Amino acid sequence: MIDGVNHKDEQGIRVLLVEENPDDEERVRSALGSDRNRPIRLDMVPSVPEAIHMLQENSFDLVLLDLGIPQDRCEPSLLQLHATVPHIPVIVLTNTDDPSLSERCIKAGASDYLVKGRSESFIARAIYSAATRAAMRKAVDASYENIRRILADSHDAILVLAQDRTVQFANDAAHALFGDEVAEGQRFTRPIPGQGYPLESEVVRPDQEKVVVEVRVSETVWYQAPARLVSFRDVTERKRMEEERQKLEQRLQQSRKMEAIGTLAGGVAHDFNNLLTTILGHADLALSELRPHDPLYEDLMEIKRAGEKAAGLTRQLLSFSRKETRSPQLLDLNTVLRDMHKMLRRLVPEDIELVVDLQENLWPLYMDPSQMDQVIINLVVNARDAMPDGGTLTIETTNVELDRAYFKDRGLEEEPGKFVLLAVTDTGVGMTEAVRSRMFEPFFTTKSRGTGTGLGLATVFGIVKQNRGYVWAYSEPGHGTTMKVYLPRTSRDTGEGGGSDLVLVRPTGSETVLVVEDNDAVRKLTTAALRRFGYRVLDAPNGEEALDVARAFRGHIHLLLTDVIMPGMSGKALSARLGAWHPGLRTLYMSGYTENVIMRKGVVPRDIHYIQKPFSPAALARKVGEVLELGIQSARREQAPTG
Repeated sequence: MIDGVNHKDEQGIRVLLVEENPDDEERVRSALGSDRNRPIRLDMVPSVPEAIHMLQENSFDLVLLDLGIPQDRCEPSLLQLHATVPHIPVIVLTNTDDPSLSERCIKAGASDYLVKGRSESFIARAIYSAATRAAMRKAVDASYENIRRILADSHDAILVLAQDRTVQFANDAAHALFGDEVAEGQRFTRPIPGQGYPLESEVVRPDQEKVVVEVRVSETVWYQAPARLVSFRDVTERKRMEEERQKLEQRLQQSRKMEAIGTLAGGVAHDFNNLLTTILGHADLALSELRPHDPLYEDLMEIKRAGEKAAGLTRQLLSFSRKETRSPQLLDLNTVLRDMHKMLRRLVPEDIELVVDLQENLWPLYMDPSQMDQVIINLVVNARDAMPDGGTLTIETTNVELDRAYFKDRGLEEEPGKFVLLAVTDTGVGMTEAVRSRMFEPFFTTKSRGTGTGLGLATVFGIVKQNRGYVWAYSEPGHGTTMKVYLPRTSRDTGEGGGSDLVLVRPTGSETVLVVEDNDAVRKLTTAALRRFGYRVLDAPNGEEALDVARAFRGHIHLLLTDVIMPGMSGKALSARLGAWHPGLRTLYMSGYTENVIMRKGVVPRDIHYIQKPFSPAALARKVGEVLELGIQSARREQAPTG
């Protein structure tokens, strides 16, 4: 009897017999025998329609189909059963020993073909075999379904391709990446690498977005057939981050290189200034002893002129290394350019048209006017030299506000804000990327030997950086160059400040001056020059010996003239020690370049007096006289009665 319960006997095999003859049912039951380990449970229905209904309502492992019915019903019956339960095997049981019928049934989907009266002993074995194969197929199908679900949930686009590249499977990510190209049954035509060789490729998605993918291929088996598993991983963001990291590394390397060059340049300039101080000083002292018609006078003048040119080069090096002394003040860039217009016109030959376009109401700047002049002149000369056959040189000014994104696009780490833009454009030969990457390096030049020092743009770079600005160049070979200098708008008051006291500068004096300088040649020159101008001079090569000299001296020391940086004790520390012993002591600092010991970011504080090397004996005498006179005036004001 059929119990109508929808279940599968997990202890055995449940078989549905489609048989019209009850006697045949008994023969089948007898042929099945009994296997306690895995019994066969048999249910029977008399027709295929009833079998279909039964299969829909209950769970069976196998169907035994009796073909004691007309032979032309073989294929339709099998097709109906397979349409209802495609995963359940069907064994044909018939009285007809017909090879052609057997072949037709197998082709129609039968698992086996048994002849009554001859194959009863094989029925149980055939059932066990077919059920086992069906269970294995079901397990395999379940495994593939799990694989499909895993692949479907992957963020990577995944394809399974047959050997002829026909798409067997494509997950949602693949459809999003390729659209209709990966419909199942479609042949995939895009290039793919061999196994173990990843390939990067650019793909335009159906929404027209361009992405970079990493393609990997592995050989596999898909439903018992050789296939290729192809994965496409979107690496667009990773590539962007790699490119960004490379840009950061390049900027860091460039920054370190420029800093190293700047340190070297500043050190060279410092040492060279000591030499120039000695050369120019002794030349001046010698010239003061000669008359213009003396045979040696012109030779000494040539030495002096050469030394002054060398001093100009060291100033440019100091500008690049950002260690040049500045005297900043409020500036209107438009006014500076108008005042320089005639001079700029003389710098530019007649075959170059000079165009000046200045925006009105330009924001004010706070910087050293001489530095501003250097920036303008160097940019104009550089543009002029880029146009040997003539052209147009354009100078423009404007107010701009730049955000962080603007700097980031140019690979710069600058602070956003309000800037005054100075743009100098030429229609000359332009620059390659290789030249542009080195254009701010000292002594780098593309000009012929003897026509350029290679310090022009390096000077511009140093000055602009020292003033918290930045410089940017746009250029293409054959299409000219635009140099853009961005200088920060100042927030300082543009009103006129109060007046200052008039200082009478004395050429000579009789006060006592203590000279402290670790460079022997500079110290000897300085002491000789000051003695020539009437001063009483004490000297020492360093701070400790200067203290010993001061202790041994019985008189009053009026002025300390000291180098900024010396072995052991700095000039500032020495001044503090001596000031306690000699009230009213004035201090004048000197150096080949200035450090943060006496200035912050290259700006000399107002209460510190400083003279830049190289200096002439006359310039030194004037500065010493000025500092001493200021001390006298200050003492008078303190002693003057009040009220």
